[in-house]
Amino acid sequence: MSAVAIARTQTGSGGDGASPVIELIDGRKTYRTGAIEFEAMRGVDLTVNRGDYVAITGPSGSGKSTLMNVLGCLDVLTSGSYRIAGQVVSDLDESSLATLRNEEIGFVFQQFHLLPSLSALRNVELPLAYRGTPRAERHERARAALDRVGLGDKAANRPGELSGGQQQRVAVARALVGEPALLLADEPTGNLDTASTGDVLALLDELHEQGRTIVLITHEQEVAARAAPGAHARRTGPAGGRGATVNWQETTATAWHAIRSHGMRSLLTVLGILIGIAAVILTVGLGLGTQKDVSEQISSLGSNLLIVTPGSSTDSSGMRGGFGSGATLTTQDVAALSSAVAVPDVANVAAEKSSSLSVTAGDTNWTTTVTGVTSDWLTVRSRSVALGAFVDQQATDEVVLGSAAAEELFGTTFVIGQSVTINDADFTVVGVLAEQGSNSTSNLDDLAIVSMPAMADTIVGGTDRRSVSTIYLKASDTSTISAAKQEAEQLLLNLHAITDADNADFTITSQDSLVDTATAVYQTLTVLLAGIAGLSLLVGGIGVMNIMLVSVTERTREIGLRKALGAPPRAIRRQFLVEASILGLTGGLMGAVIGIVAARVLPALLGSSVIVSPLAVGGSIGIAIAIGLIFGVYPAIRAARLAPIDALRAE
Repeated sequence: MSAVAIARTQTGSGGDGASPVIELIDGRKTYRTGAIEFEAMRGVDLTVNRGDYVAITGPSGSGKSTLMNVLGCLDVLTSGSYRIAGQVVSDLDESSLATLRNEEIGFVFQQFHLLPSLSALRNVELPLAYRGTPRAERHERARAALDRVGLGDKAANRPGELSGGQQQRVAVARALVGEPALLLADEPTGNLDTASTGDVLALLDELHEQGRTIVLITHEQEVAARAAPGAHARRTGPAGGRGATVNWQETTATAWHAIRSHGMRSLLTVLGILIGIAAVILTVGLGLGTQKDVSEQISSLGSNLLIVTPGSSTDSSGMRGGFGSGATLTTQDVAALSSAVAVPDVANVAAEKSSSLSVTAGDTNWTTTVTGVTSDWLTVRSRSVALGAFVDQQATDEVVLGSAAAEELFGTTFVIGQSVTINDADFTVVGVLAEQGSNSTSNLDDLAIVSMPAMADTIVGGTDRRSVSTIYLKASDTSTISAAKQEAEQLLLNLHAITDADNADFTITSQDSLVDTATAVYQTLTVLLAGIAGLSLLVGGIGVMNIMLVSVTERTREIGLRKALGAPPRAIRRQFLVEASILGLTGGLMGAVIGIVAARVLPALLGSSVIVSPLAVGGSIGIAIAIGLIFGVYPAIRAARLAPIDALRAE
């Protein structure tokens, strides 16, 4: 450290013998860059008593700013002893140093270091916010401090709306608002014109006359002359304080202000979370809705219904048997099952043979499900005819249309008696089924019903004409369904010459087992799809981390200033964690709203129910907040670890 000059106004003989405000003994500060070591301070001794006005001068590179940073507890000594207000600085941890800076030191920086997005009043309030001072008291004291420096009428103005001299006076007001024991001014007139310089120096003189302890760093001799001996001074005691605490309300307000100041960037950041939350809610809703539709459809057939399908319950590939498992069920099986003697607990039997075929009416072609059925089909399937009559099992040229198929083929034309062509065979429409609606996989009204003989002989023909797709058995009541299943199984095993039930080429399923199977399948599918949708939440979380890291970089000086004004590391961490949490919460709430609205619209487009689960909505919002917290931890820790002096020096 080059030689520096120290001019001071000493306290008078009226001092009370109290310990000095500053006591620096053999202070040394060394910086190392690679193998190069630079000594910025060497063997500095300095004592400043209460009421002193001390000016430290020297050329650039003499170590003035290094000394100032050490005195302000923004930097630490390499060796030596330093006490401030009776406290040994080397014994204090980061939080204690923050409290010390907040309660005992007021800073006036050459660069002002005002937060551009805050008003003059809110800038002045900052030290009190980290002291835990109630909002109303903060406002009152900040206004008084602004009045004290002649800027009471500029309280609502932002720094960009003030002149350089006015900004420096705001900085002085901020330094004074906490009634610190020591006022440190680092080149306070370095960026000011002559008139503003005079105003600021006059203000410092006035503060000294009021008993304030001032240490001024400057390279201008005329500024240092203000601290010449002979000026009047009186003692002023240390300000009382509660210790720097974190006010959650203030932290949240500050975080919200930071997010709003970059509105578009914040909106784009939460977009990933928004999409993820909406997708999860919709996916779960679709899964629950589809599960409900299928369960209701199955249940509508009756709890005493048994369904026989081709194929074993589990084939060699591990897949469930059923449609497409082979033509192992025939009209002979249907006839045998219809015998009351063979299966006494079965009340009704109906069979279906279905195929997707083109139906032609005049110039209109429509592909629909053409199904050949037996006589008890309406009873067993709980369907009814809305118009006309049902097909006669002896007729091979009659067809009953579902309401959707009838509308596609004939529009509003009266359909009874109209002719249609199916697979080159002509049929007469004799009836229209009552509407049944849709499920998650098909429109139950888009079908054409013919007799089983018509389907087997007229439409299909060939060797496959005796096979059936499905056989429905209706037990006499719910109490006999188990017996009916056993009777039907034994009869079919005998007919198919199968001795081991494990080798059966058919499957008999009850309504309860169908519902259970459908529920299990859709639950698994819902979880899988929700997991895929949830990947966008991970992307959103990475976006939050990215933008928070950018924010830390952009606001490095702000972080340094807040630390200089007394913000402990935990306050910085919490501020950035709250910001990340607000981003997550905002994305979660917006995503929930969009998901719920979409759930109201999609049923009309998809023809399937969408059930919004309160648990899915609440859980998704909670996950969004957790994502904000988790992905905000690293940026928050990084911000809290910034050294005040390094942060203030950042470009």
